[in-house]
Amino acid sequence: MRLSVRTNVDQVLADVERALTSVTSVAAPRALNELSDQAQTAGLRKISEIYHVGPRTTERYVSIELASPSNLQATITVKGAGFPLYAFQPRQTKAGVSVQVKGRRITIPGTFLAKTKSGHVGVFARGAYGGKSGRTLRETGSFGRFKFGRGERVKRANRWGSTELPINELFTFGPAESFGNADVTAAMQDRVEEQAAKVLERNIRFARGG
Repeated sequence: MRLSVRTNVDQVLADVERALTSVTSVAAPRALNELSDQAQTAGLRKISEIYHVGPRTTERYVSIELASPSNLQATITVKGAGFPLYAFQPRQTKAGVSVQVKGRRITIPGTFLAKTKSGHVGVFARGAYGGKSGRTLRETGSFGRFKFGRGERVKRANRWGSTELPINELFTFGPAESFGNADVTAAMQDRVEEQAAKVLERNIRFARGG
């Protein structure tokens, strides 16, 4: 008796290989990019809750390097030396500008709201950040690294006559510092862990054409 057995093992293995390839080349990078976007959103919301800086302000300092089939890693990068003080609900008072920083409203004496020729609005003061004035500065106080003071008097060809320089904009803690807050990183991690399985499953279906 002769027994002949036919199998489709080769076809099954080929289908499995194609499925694995589609997961690696399509589903995995799509899932990673979606999760990094969700992590960023969770971080921006937590920063807004803690520091009262709106997501639209903070996201200007954030960029995402997207994952690809050849690089299965999505990277969130945060840059910027500091948030402009103008981002913290400024109010001009006689004593200076009042701002809401980390849930507490404070007034910074000697500061004022102003608009530059370019149309940029900020909180300014006479003084400079340590060692960057380029002039002899008679210090009168400080706000973090900013040193209040008056420098040389410079004549101006307008009705104001002259002014004492330097005049600079004030900034506060940096965007990277806010993202480094333990509560912010925890919120981002929680969001990824909560959504990872759903996102990957959805993108596997997409890669398979389902």
